[in-house]
Amino acid sequence: MEKYRCYTQQGFTLTEVLVALTIFSLGIVAVSGLTVNFFSQSRHIEDESIAVDIMRTGIEAAIHMRNSNVMNNANYDDRLLDGDYCVEYEFQRSATEIDFNAKDDDKIFRFHRSNNSVKSLNTLLSSSCTDYSFSGLEPDIGSQLGNESPDTETTMFTNKVSIKPISASGSDPPYLQIISSVSGDQGREILRGELHLYDWNP
Repeated sequence: MEKYRCYTQQGFTLTEVLVALTIFSLGIVAVSGLTVNFFSQSRHIEDESIAVDIMRTGIEAAIHMRNSNVMNNANYDDRLLDGDYCVEYEFQRSATEIDFNAKDDDKIFRFHRSNNSVKSLNTLLSSSCTDYSFSGLEPDIGSQLGNESPDTETTMFTNKVSIKPISASGSDPPYLQIISSVSGDQGREILRGELHLYDWNP
């Protein structure tokens, strides 16, 4: 009587190895994709936050000038002339370091800062602004913006503030239309804010 013996082969076949490698590769690709997407979204959120702060800068500069005019019994629109302007924060280490070195062909809102507090706001310069370049972000003091701090970081954004006087219409009083727009590195506008400034003088 002939006896048969069964032998079991140890290990994996080539097909099993290929299937395992395929599953492993898909897992690696999926994890890598999620990681890249996470960091991309984080950067996008950070850029959006910076752009919002920059947009607010122009509007707040105009508000500050209007309020200053009213408190000094001047016309509410004094120095707020029709036109397009650059916006720039200038960080100063001390009040004695304040320096007005703007070029004649620039229009710049300048916040002069000392000890992290706003000291004064320069008058608007009369000529047109050429590039609306934005100076940067100061990581050392949060969302404050500046070009004098050693920790200043260049951003990809440009900021333009447009001021337009709107005449009275019917029962509506005259006002200043303030539009602050932010553009990215390709020059495409990505954010815009609008505010109407009215005369507070009695």
